[in-house]
Amino acid sequence: MVPMTAMAIIGLYQLVQKPQEVWDDPIQRLFVLLFLCIWLPMILSLIGAVYFPRSLYTVFSFLLYFPAAIFIIREGRKKYVQNKLLVATTIIVAIWCIDAIIQLFFSYDLLGYPLIEGHITGLFYSKFRLGHVLAVLSPLFFEGLRRYVIHYGWIWLLVVLLVFAVLFTGRRIAWMMFAIAAVTYAIYLYKMGFWQYWKKSILVVGISMILLIPTTLSYAPFLHRVEQALGLFSGNYQIANTATSYRLALWETALAITTDHWLNGVGVRGFRYICQDYAVQEESTADFEPNNGCSTHPHLMLLEIGAETGLLGIMGYILFGWFFWCYIRRLLAEKIYYAVPYSLCVLVAVFPFNAHLAFYGSYWSSISWWLIALTLAIGDKYSPSR
Repeated sequence: MVPMTAMAIIGLYQLVQKPQEVWDDPIQRLFVLLFLCIWLPMILSLIGAVYFPRSLYTVFSFLLYFPAAIFIIREGRKKYVQNKLLVATTIIVAIWCIDAIIQLFFSYDLLGYPLIEGHITGLFYSKFRLGHVLAVLSPLFFEGLRRYVIHYGWIWLLVVLLVFAVLFTGRRIAWMMFAIAAVTYAIYLYKMGFWQYWKKSILVVGISMILLIPTTLSYAPFLHRVEQALGLFSGNYQIANTATSYRLALWETALAITTDHWLNGVGVRGFRYICQDYAVQEESTADFEPNNGCSTHPHLMLLEIGAETGLLGIMGYILFGWFFWCYIRRLLAEKIYYAVPYSLCVLVAVFPFNAHLAFYGSYWSSISWWLIALTLAIGDKYSPSR
């Protein structure tokens, strides 16, 4: 949160200096609209919130993203800023991947952080966030390699490291997120005609991954996660529950809360304070905190929005998606293709069936609004980058 707070302070200063620019600039006006789609339902969720102090704190702390995004939009329009940021993101993701693979093979990463239950955490130790962050940033990583090192075939082995880093985090939601990112980026490459320039690089990556398949299949923790994931198709509730990391009961709880508090929810971040009243009271067979059917949030983005901000939050989320999609369509119509990878990151970050970190939590909100603001800045047709 420190970088976001610093950007918010600078953005607030810029707002004080040039407040009219927010209304005169169509991109900043669009950001205001997108922000209000999410924030207004959060305010309305305060009415009847189950734990008003926590919800009130979240609503007001969320305002931090407004000036921070204004700063990102205004500064992100500059060509040299865009180039440096993409290079920096590509390098950072590469370092994370290399560090993660070192941790996998030597049980400790570059800073001495150990493996946790056979799953890599890298520099994110002791949180299991590496896979999710790598997945959401992967379109920018691919784009950075395409733009700056396309002529060095061997450098594409970093893509192999990225794939294996995501797989060996053991986070199945991260696998889904990465699959969405990779497929949509491949479609982008094909539609833009970039695919033909990657033939040799794709061959290198493909052969490398085929050669590493035996290593992957011999790694017990990974195989265990795959076997669990296949339980989704078993037709057995307990096996499917295990495959979702014991989230079926949690989703049932969230759905029950959404049904009872259908209009404006129980208040943002209020799920944890009421879920015990709705959770099925049975002996837990799950290794899930704190109890079966109850946690800090529903672990499904759409259900979190529904439970904590109700129908108003769902409507705001849909409007957000519609306005953002209209913006992306305009980018494509005006052939502003270089902003597409950033928009793919946003798609992965706010995908409704994400089941990892809290949508209204500070960690994922910081990543999401950073990416949203960047996409708006880089796709601005009045940007100096054009």
